[in-house]
Amino acid sequence: MIEIGQPERTRFISRRQSYHRNTLGALGTGGNLRRREPFDPVMVSASRIDACFEYRGRADQESPYEYGQRVANGLEKELLRIGPETVIGFLAEPVVDRPRGADG
Repeated sequence: MIEIGQPERTRFISRRQSYHRNTLGALGTGGNLRRREPFDPVMVSASRIDACFEYRGRADQESPYEYGQRVANGLEKELLRIGPETVIGFLAEPVVDRPRGADG
């Protein structure tokens, strides 16, 4: 962002339990703490918001639409908390890695 005159944009936001491969930059923005732990001292940091697991996170009384709005609002709240002018990007993944041992 330095090239376009916005050097204050240094923050990433990602979802907890997210996985964006194994480079230090990708691990730094990812949310899988087990994978991050050995490299944590040398990685970039990122804010993390709740993972989007409808089958685990949606309340019984909540419609799929309402759940989607709630998790989208989580991103909005984090943007406002850290300051949208400091955010360089939001990393999301279409397929979320599931914990080892999970039977689906």
